[in-house]
Amino acid sequence: MLTCDRLGAGYGKVQIVWDLSLRVGPGECVALVGKNGMGKSTLLKAIMGVATRQGGTVSIAERDVSAARTHEIVRLGVAYVAQDEASFEDMTVDENLRLGALRVPDYARARDAAIAGFPILGERLGQRVGTLSGGQRKMLLVARALIASPKLVILDEVSEGLQPSVRDALAERLLDYRRTSAASIFIVEQNLQFALRVADRFAVLNGGRIVEEGDAADAQAPALIERHMTL
Repeated sequence: MLTCDRLGAGYGKVQIVWDLSLRVGPGECVALVGKNGMGKSTLLKAIMGVATRQGGTVSIAERDVSAARTHEIVRLGVAYVAQDEASFEDMTVDENLRLGALRVPDYARARDAAIAGFPILGERLGQRVGTLSGGQRKMLLVARALIASPKLVILDEVSEGLQPSVRDALAERLLDYRRTSAASIFIVEQNLQFALRVADRFAVLNGGRIVEEGDAADAQAPALIERHMTL
């Protein structure tokens, strides 16, 4: 579903990601982990056409999108939740969800499916987003990303700063979405427990390059990842 081949990325003339190759297959979840400042968010922004692509290629569903703009990539069935929260705080929960469903013919049905697993959102549809807790806003961002039934979901640090119960709810919602939609998920995470719970495979980014890859179910996975996180 997603293929990066020798991708370079950065901002202007500053290169942060170097010669990076990875693949997220149909129905697969891959977690990209690494310390802060290693280029994880830059990679996601380059895939989405926000950061500058500096060589290499990006393909989605076997279509080369290396020169595509963000809105063109979204139209291929891609949803992206950035690390910096992109909710509209003066609008209600329901209004925010509607923004993700502009091309969805049956909004009510799509909304109910998107907030499945997040019952608190159903209770707060008329509430302004700015009055929600941090965990509730993260739930909203994920629900808004899923509302149009994307085939590729890209998530940047969605578990950051969340209490365990909210983190568990997010993990279960992502696992359930994969089961019911056969969608692919590419996540950037610092929380190893969350990442390995939802992913099939992991890759470790260090200095803008992938330095380790493996099976998330491997008993040695946490140790392999921690080795790079502590360097």
